[in-house]
Amino acid sequence: MWDQLIRLFRELPETSKLFILLVLIAWIIGYTVWDILSRRRMRDLKRDLKRTKAQLQELQQERDQLQERLLALDRVDSHVWTKPDQCRNNRFVPREERRARFIALANLKGGVGKTTLTLNLGVSLAERGKKVLLVDLDFQGTLSNLALPRELVNDYRGKGWTTDALLQANGQAAVDSLHFAVQDAPNCRAMIARERLELVEFERQSQFFVNPDHEARFLLQKAFHVPEILQQFDYVLFDCPPR
Repeated sequence: MWDQLIRLFRELPETSKLFILLVLIAWIIGYTVWDILSRRRMRDLKRDLKRTKAQLQELQQERDQLQERLLALDRVDSHVWTKPDQCRNNRFVPREERRARFIALANLKGGVGKTTLTLNLGVSLAERGKKVLLVDLDFQGTLSNLALPRELVNDYRGKGWTTDALLQANGQAAVDSLHFAVQDAPNCRAMIARERLELVEFERQSQFFVNPDHEARFLLQKAFHVPEILQQFDYVLFDCPPR
């Protein structure tokens, strides 16, 4: 058979022989390239498979860690959520028995105008003859900087006459000594905040999660439900942080 093919090939014209040789060369080159690409593709697939297995193992480890954390949270005493009425101190005064109205201006998103609204609302109420207390609970202290002269704010912050003192003192701080007159608004006073407020808030919450004896809830209620506030002011406005 091969002899016949060779004989037929020799009898072909030179152009036909050249064409057949070119076709064979092209086929060999194409097959070689395909084989190289296939091997490279197989190598890439093996590498991707190995990487995927490693990522899967990492995800499984993270899942196990999350499960351990969830179990740890389940083991935490339910004091965080249950029986909140027992945590309320006897200092709570119902609305009908006090002069002051408490209003919290809050939003999960920052930059929506909470501070501006708090200040303008407080000054407007003060201009109507109401006695107003502005409480800055945002560690950025924007309300403090707007309501009071900058040099006084820096001085008060350095002395610790700020809202984080209420959390550090377990709500027992003399809140009446921590508010100051707002400039150009005689009936309006303000409590200032500083960056340490965020740290103190986190510390109190962490202590409470670990030990229920370190009560971290209702601290502001303890601090503000006192005669010095309830009978002195008509409105207490809280500028809350964005969360």
